[in-house]
Amino acid sequence: MIIWLTIVGTILFILGLILFIFVQTRWKQKVNEQKSNNFEVAKDQKWVYTKIFLNTIAALLIISGIVLAFSKLYI
Repeated sequence: MIIWLTIVGTILFILGLILFIFVQTRWKQKVNEQKSNNFEVAKDQKWVYTKIFLNTIAALLIISGIVLAFSKLYI
């Protein structure tokens, strides 16, 4: 049971990192794209809220992954 918690925790952690890196690179592409069009990034509210939401999910995945991966230390 404890080994499964570690495996699931590691998978959640990796998924959270992948999601976070994807959101950050997509955000950087969006900023560069909008700079070339002379459009302010802050005006694109839909993407800003989506970025906040996806970063929150990524953070929760990372935190839950760490907790599950190291839960064997507390059991």
